[in-house]
Amino acid sequence: MGFCSYCGETAFKITKEHLWPTKLHSRLMTANKQQENAFWLRKLDATLGVEPTIRDVCAPCNNGFLSNLDGYACTLFDNSFSKIVQRYETVKFVSDYHQLKRWLLKVCYNSARVHTAFDVFAYQPLLPYIRGVSDATGRSVHLYAHLTYPDTAPAERVKDGVPRLFEPTSNRVGFMNFTVPGVGRKVMRTVHIRSYSFFLAFFEPKETSAVRTDFDSQFLAEIPNAVRLRPSSSAVSLVCDGWSAWDSFEGSRVNQIVVEE
Repeated sequence: MGFCSYCGETAFKITKEHLWPTKLHSRLMTANKQQENAFWLRKLDATLGVEPTIRDVCAPCNNGFLSNLDGYACTLFDNSFSKIVQRYETVKFVSDYHQLKRWLLKVCYNSARVHTAFDVFAYQPLLPYIRGVSDATGRSVHLYAHLTYPDTAPAERVKDGVPRLFEPTSNRVGFMNFTVPGVGRKVMRTVHIRSYSFFLAFFEPKETSAVRTDFDSQFLAEIPNAVRLRPSSSAVSLVCDGWSAWDSFEGSRVNQIVVEE
């Protein structure tokens, strides 16, 4: 018996929620021709053979809207994410904006709880949006996307068993720091699904539309070929010339958030 982290209700049966959907991970392993599980967990700084889970979700939430969001993510994987996009290639990415953003926020919230991260509080006001109860509460989060291209790994790392041609083959979730002059540092969440990278910027109610517009301009100017996704359009063109897969991978291992006391 316990409280569900999504609906807040007391439940007699609390179930396990996977950090990554099992069916999505199965698709990833098939696409990568991968035989063994491998999950890197930041708080342990280690790769695990068992998928991280957290037991704090009631059965109705787990088998209801969460399962539906995971099903949508699997559909996107089949339609878009399964392919490794080559550098300079242009792709048409089609998605349901709210379904995609709800699922990405769900993955970030799962990661925050698994890691007992400092930003777990930021998801509480967004739970009605994640659950599909209210679109309005999701307006405080901006969603961006870009494509990561295959690249060569440094020679010294090839000796460690890293392939010379390093492709974006993993699914990852983490943090990103972005500083806007006059506004300050904003800690963002990132979700990487093979060639696709999604960025989520969280804004407080007190931040004006001018601040958000300025952030958009700065972010899109700094992140190569990033595009802001909007509910008004279900399709965007993405050019695969964002970050290299190697730089993105290495950055995920060293980029850590230090909270000042």
